[in-house]
Amino acid sequence: MKESARYVKIIEWSFEDQCFVGSAPGLFYGGCHGSDEKQVF
Repeated sequence: MKESARYVKIIEWSFEDQCFVGSAPGLFYGGCHGSDEKQVF
């Protein structure tokens, strides 16, 4: 199993920001964002 597979990854669309927002609870604080869902993942 890859190390990255051990963490939950959440990608959601932000209507306010008009972009995808990603987070990985337990791995890092904050998040990442972008217009391409796959890249944010």
